[in-house]
Amino acid sequence: MNMIRRTNIPICFLVYCCFLIATTVHSFHIHQGKTGKMTQSAATSSSLAWSCTAFFDEQNSPTISTFPKMKEISSSDTYKQDDMEYNLSSPREWMEAIEAKEDISGAYTVIRCDLRPTRADANLNKSEDDHLVWGEEFHLERIASSYELMVGSGGEGKNNQELQNETSCAIVQSKLIIDTLIQETKKHLLLSFECDSQRETSTTADIIKVVMITLLWQPLPDRSGGILVRGHAFSTNAISDPYQYDPTPTNAAISACRRGGDQDANYSPQLPSRFDNQPLAKLSSWCSIRRPLESQFKTGDTGEVILTRKGKTQRSPSEQSDHDEMSIESDVANLELLEGLTSNLFVVYKDGSLRTASTNKYDDPLVLNGYARHLVLEAAERCGLKVEISTEEKAIKVQDGIDGLWAEAFFTSSIRLIIPIGKILLPQQPSPKLLWERAGNLPTSQKRVWDIIYRDIIHHQYGQNSV
Repeated sequence: MNMIRRTNIPICFLVYCCFLIATTVHSFHIHQGKTGKMTQSAATSSSLAWSCTAFFDEQNSPTISTFPKMKEISSSDTYKQDDMEYNLSSPREWMEAIEAKEDISGAYTVIRCDLRPTRADANLNKSEDDHLVWGEEFHLERIASSYELMVGSGGEGKNNQELQNETSCAIVQSKLIIDTLIQETKKHLLLSFECDSQRETSTTADIIKVVMITLLWQPLPDRSGGILVRGHAFSTNAISDPYQYDPTPTNAAISACRRGGDQDANYSPQLPSRFDNQPLAKLSSWCSIRRPLESQFKTGDTGEVILTRKGKTQRSPSEQSDHDEMSIESDVANLELLEGLTSNLFVVYKDGSLRTASTNKYDDPLVLNGYARHLVLEAAERCGLKVEISTEEKAIKVQDGIDGLWAEAFFTSSIRLIIPIGKILLPQQPSPKLLWERAGNLPTSQKRVWDIIYRDIIHHQYGQNSV
């Protein structure tokens, strides 16, 4: 079902149009008024991370959009409750603080925005050309869908028309907030001096600064209807070239409790999961729910945790006996790998197929339909790669790793796009046990599948034009 509504909301639309005109004029004056002194001052603080929030006054009518309010956030801005202290400059902890303070969950999405200082410096009057927002419509559709799933599971009893009206207005407000955050962020992060110096050493001059924009939708408190829309922008302020991406592979741990005796080692009710609780909904409550998984499995140099579910078929004792030396129970070997805590998972099998878990809401949805996952599937098709969406027969199982069937594995996320995996670890006592490790250096003429897909995504997004 298409969540981007075509309903008639003239007031919201007119306000949005007025806002676009206002921000365009404002941006023009920012660039025209830029002086050497301003630029040098900004360059001095370029190494510092920067964040801000944008929000609407919750007292306003939920059917009428007004201009968002802005607030810059420093790393010293915190919120304390009980034994927890939340750093409000962190998008995750900002959402956790709101939920802890107001006791209201919400739906959220994370959008990547690339600020492109070289374009801004080359043509100061065309501010629309100095940034790239990745998948805005996709994210708005998904947050609307997530919100509907959340409200439906909460037994709110709203009819479809009420939800359509609420999400339609929230979408308009979200666009206002995105535009406001981008305009505010550009004032602080477009640094011509540093871009010029960086451009001299870059082979493509495609310099960007990545901004993480988080949208949060919550039901308006103490009201019969309406959605409270908030936004958060965060950037490390680091300069990068998307065409020169060579990340250090991350290590991942599988979330499974290994037990002895006849107890089930596949799934522990003490471990939070997503596949059995609205896997297609991206909910802010997951930010705090996943903390036990992080404390248990993200130890040492482990960068991500892979969520699992119990497999639907079991290997016979004779089949499993060949692997007794790894001290893995057959039920653990039968675990299906689903997704990361904040990422989707892809595994490249040695037969050349690319496998990932299903998001089919009409069948058996297991994971979130991530935006970067969507980009990878499109790129894989353009590159002629064979893609297999996980089914009972084609699930990504621990046993496949034991049998040496994997060639590559990688995570995807909206901000980093693709993160290659170096090692996958099994929970063992006293220390994790290596399940799989990627092969070492490849011949110069050979590229890894994740790298082929990543470069196709970048070229497809930016086209033939340089950043």
